[in-house]
Amino acid sequence: MAGYVGPALRVGEIVSAPPHSLLVQSYRPREMQSGTVNADGYGAALWLDDGNPEPALYRTAAPIWADPNQRWMGERLVVRSLIGAVRSATPGIGFELANVQPFTRGRMGFAHNGFIAGFRSGAQRMIREGLGREAYESIEGSSDSEHILAMVTDTAAPLPESARKGLLRLQEICADVWSGAGCPARSIVRPRPSGEMPLPHTVFVSMRQHGMVARLRQPVDRQ
Repeated sequence: MAGYVGPALRVGEIVSAPPHSLLVQSYRPREMQSGTVNADGYGAALWLDDGNPEPALYRTAAPIWADPNQRWMGERLVVRSLIGAVRSATPGIGFELANVQPFTRGRMGFAHNGFIAGFRSGAQRMIREGLGREAYESIEGSSDSEHILAMVTDTAAPLPESARKGLLRLQEICADVWSGAGCPARSIVRPRPSGEMPLPHTVFVSMRQHGMVARLRQPVDRQ
């Protein structure tokens, strides 16, 4: 993932120019547990330097290195805020465009790094059953990430509080799934000796001028 909030910059200065840019992360990731490349799509929420508070959303199911639009976007689009992500699809979750991050809801952009193990065998249903109508109907794809976003937006609280409530609700659901029969060993929630149940996920949420990162655990192997 990549997140940026600051002075106006060309997209390429964020997405492809840094030493460990999103482009490099797609074919040579340093922090990855369950794969070797991120070749299942690329997306960016772009708060353009045009005064519009809502982000433009660009997504493709192609690898970022194979996307013919990257050159002109990187050179000609100027942003004041950006959330970008390259995707390695979780087994069991489809490759369709609707599952490519980031996601946007009004002025909000959202990206999530991680996965809910066994998502289709328990957590997905519990999440959906607990959502209000508007949040439920906002889900377009089948990814665990978009379901997490639905929980974050399923409240009228300010962004930091809604993110906190949504992620705490996710932890409760995953604790219930983990305690039930048939939950896979690599569950999103594993108890520590202290009794804590950490979430091995990184979430980045932005509303142009304000960004927040929730890194609830860092279970990564640097490569």
